[in-house]
Amino acid sequence: MSIRLSRNLLVSSGVALTMGALVQALAGFLAQLVLMRLLFPEDFGRFALILAGCGLVQTILSLRLNVLIIRLSDAEMTPERASLYRAALVWESVIALAVTLAWLGFAGLIAADSLALVAALALTQWTSQVVIFYERKMAYGRITLVETGSQMLGHGVAVALILSGAGAVTLYAREAVVALARLAAYARIGALSPPEWRMPRRADLRFLAADVRVYWLEGVCEGGFARLVVLCSGAIAGSHGTGLLAQSQRLALIPHQLISPVLSRLSVNAFSRADAGQKRRLLALLLSGALASLGVAALLAVAFADPVVPFLFGEHWRPAAAILAAMAGMVVFFPTFELLRGYCFALGLVHSIMWARGVQYAAFLMGAALAGDAVEPVSVLALALSAAYGAAFAVLGVAAFRAAPSGR
Repeated sequence: MSIRLSRNLLVSSGVALTMGALVQALAGFLAQLVLMRLLFPEDFGRFALILAGCGLVQTILSLRLNVLIIRLSDAEMTPERASLYRAALVWESVIALAVTLAWLGFAGLIAADSLALVAALALTQWTSQVVIFYERKMAYGRITLVETGSQMLGHGVAVALILSGAGAVTLYAREAVVALARLAAYARIGALSPPEWRMPRRADLRFLAADVRVYWLEGVCEGGFARLVVLCSGAIAGSHGTGLLAQSQRLALIPHQLISPVLSRLSVNAFSRADAGQKRRLLALLLSGALASLGVAALLAVAFADPVVPFLFGEHWRPAAAILAAMAGMVVFFPTFELLRGYCFALGLVHSIMWARGVQYAAFLMGAALAGDAVEPVSVLALALSAAYGAAFAVLGVAAFRAAPSGR
């Protein structure tokens, strides 16, 4: 079904997504407040390291079909193509699950909590990509209800578990609850098509390879960077430092969480369905508003991190204050980079995104090399993150505004 892009549709979708993000951010912050007071950085560090390892497997094996599904026009998304994509989503989810389990066994990490996390990630991988077919209809009101409801349920279960003395297993249980709740809710509203269980043919594989190769490579770079950050922090600062960095990064991304539904999600859908003039005007509007609001958020993080972090989360999290302040650049440039990335996807400028990724990796690795000999290595890693996203934003910004948007 063809969806006509209009101001009313954009506004209503943006309001729905933003309200959902506000509720999710508030619920997540309150739950995190309880968890961080009762758990230690080492608990979050182990969780982050296992999550990074499992996520790296998914990153490498994912075909990144979600990018194609949302980007293709209604004429290009034929029933045959949609059927092939649905089957491929099953293949990649099953293969990723098997490889992840093998990695856990090899690493000696087989345990009830890690197995629950792997199952949740596999379920989330399939669900989040299949629902993109439904998202093409811009049905963001119902999607927001599902996502917000499942997140609030997960946070509620996590708080109940931690207060009952469950300990660090709470972090893994929360992921499983959210994955199951989201699957059930999406199925209830008819947003999920049944999985297509059929073996791939050689012609299918050739077609998919031609379709996804550049998106797969960019997806590997995207997911690989997040895992590289965690693994570098683990190698340099151990599980304690990893926990500090991971939770500081989570706090730094709260502004992104609030605006990402519009900046990184709705915008991609809108850019892909807008005409040439609409693309450029929408980008300028979103980018100027984002830079202004995120700049204020970054200044607040620098000014108030030191008194606020230990007051809210406890003295054992005091080192995270300096780390959060060092991530001011990430507060500004992570969300705006994601906006530019969505715009470049809509214009087919994947090569520009890859150049920006290369600069991002180089900037972070230079910082990581300095962190190895630093007195406060985690703070240096945080500064490296800020520099990496700032450099990537600059490269992609030049490419985006030099490119001439094409109509559909």
